[in-house]
Amino acid sequence: MITGVGVLCCRPRAGLLQVLGDHGPAGQLARKILPLAVLVPIAVGMLRLEGERRGFFNIGDAIALQVFANVLVTFILLMGGILVLYRSDLERRQREFAHRRKLELSWQRAEAAKDAKAAFLANMSHEIRTPLNSIIGFTDLILDDSGLAPHLRRQLDLVKNSGDALLTVINDILDFSKMEAGKTKLIHHGFNLRHLLQNTLSIIRQTAETKGLVIELSVDDELGCYFIGDESRLRQILLNLLSNAVKFTAEGRVDLTVTHRSAVSGSRSVMFAVTDTGSGIPND
Repeated sequence: MITGVGVLCCRPRAGLLQVLGDHGPAGQLARKILPLAVLVPIAVGMLRLEGERRGFFNIGDAIALQVFANVLVTFILLMGGILVLYRSDLERRQREFAHRRKLELSWQRAEAAKDAKAAFLANMSHEIRTPLNSIIGFTDLILDDSGLAPHLRRQLDLVKNSGDALLTVINDILDFSKMEAGKTKLIHHGFNLRHLLQNTLSIIRQTAETKGLVIELSVDDELGCYFIGDESRLRQILLNLLSNAVKFTAEGRVDLTVTHRSAVSGSRSVMFAVTDTGSGIPND
């Protein structure tokens, strides 16, 4: 009876052997109960027989004494089991609380690091944008000079286009919080696509030619010149693709191909493809 009650308190749906082999609090409780469940009835029975033999009490008193002893031992074991299970549950809750607290501290540290990163990027971006605006402004003033030599004008145009591209990246850094929240907005306005492509290639061409690479632009004849879209974002994407192509190409060429695709919902579809003779991205 004591063994059955002990097993029932430990794990009602598991067998005795499974409970005894458990490493948790149920197994610990069952292993404590089992020796007592075997030894206590034997000891009480032997005391009853010895008491009957010596005439200390009759058979009815002996049976009542044994029942009382069994009930008392069962109550003690049950209370011990309750205390063991309560202590185990208390330790589990303490571990869960410590784990939750650790997660909260990690989240707070991550948020603090995120805020510090955003503040640092914002401050550095402002510091960089101020002199960059001066460079772009003075470049515009020089370009307004009608007597400027053609080769100097081409070089200054390259400086201005590079400055505009860099300014776009810096403005994106200033809007870092919006980018993380997925709230970056596209600015639609009219622009000359062919001029944008030529200006983008002119920024990359010097680096490509330094490595001995050939860089070419191919534009579909069916494409017009003027489109509506986010010119700055398009330039940024093309610069990233072309820069990576030049960076990972040791020899050969880099080609930017722009083709006209079928119209969708009354609007044109344009495909931009950057190809190179580099080794490509490893499979791993």
